[in-house]
Amino acid sequence: MKKNNVSKEIKRITDPIYNKFLQEASKNRVSVGFKPINNKNKVFSYKWQPHNNRLYFTFSKENFNPNRPPQPTLKKYKRSVNKLLNIKYKYKSVNYKKEHLYTDFMFCTIRVKKNQILITDKHLGKQWIRLEGTNKEIRKMMDDVAAEILSYSKKVLKTFIDLHGGKTDYNLIKYWCVSGIHGVDFLDDLPDDMFFHDTYGKKVYKKKAEIYTIPAAKNIITNNAISNVSEEIANELSEIKGSMTETLIPLNKSIVSLTNQINLHLEVMRNINKGIKNLNNSVSNLKKITPQDLINKINSPEDYKKYQSQIKELDTKQLKEFSKLFIDKFKL
Repeated sequence: MKKNNVSKEIKRITDPIYNKFLQEASKNRVSVGFKPINNKNKVFSYKWQPHNNRLYFTFSKENFNPNRPPQPTLKKYKRSVNKLLNIKYKYKSVNYKKEHLYTDFMFCTIRVKKNQILITDKHLGKQWIRLEGTNKEIRKMMDDVAAEILSYSKKVLKTFIDLHGGKTDYNLIKYWCVSGIHGVDFLDDLPDDMFFHDTYGKKVYKKKAEIYTIPAAKNIITNNAISNVSEEIANELSEIKGSMTETLIPLNKSIVSLTNQINLHLEVMRNINKGIKNLNNSVSNLKKITPQDLINKINSPEDYKKYQSQIKELDTKQLKEFSKLFIDKFKL
């Protein structure tokens, strides 16, 4: 085989491998539950439910009046400035009158703290958003939704300050949300009766796992994409390695160097696949805490305080069961 022909053969085989990895989107789309469209473009599909969006901003109570303005003032503002304002929004003081809580304010809940203001944005509700495209496109779609939520929350904040006073620089301190996701293999495969609360997410519904924060949700989706293509790429690189061993040994050092690079990529992809499989196994080994487990750990009524954090994770039905077991055990 001539050198030029070998170079063309290498290019023909390797180009699709490195170009395929989540570049341009195909016009075709797939339903939830990953399946690639072709060898060049990896197109994925997920359902994403960002909700309980909590955005924290700096806030000064300078010239702040917590009470609702008079109804005529609210009507005039709604008519001339902001038609989204619900003039029947509710207000009450909380935390021993140190904080102020407003509900149904432009589809949001607002909490004024000491030097911060928390806006819980609900204007998107709990709708499921379909994400379709390459991994890069999907991450951009998620960023666009987050930017929309931030933009809307700033409008809410401006309207609130117009009506109640106070000052802010509109700089976001913290953004926290819960993301329901369908289409990620190892999350969708979790058993219906498995429930957990973790640092990065929770599963409190039979058919849905939820991830905390949008960056974490994006990473989960990216890891899922890598998991689905890593084995295929590793197999193709193995074939190239075998072919090159037989046909390219007599050629110059530059081609031998390419063989070494392919071996390196092959090992990296295998390690990625192994790491993701270990993650799946770790999630699968999660075990829900039962009331009986907690009772077995508590040796005296005073031990109750040691396990308060675990007790808080129990749902209403489990709390009732725990209370009965606790009373029976210590004859209260």
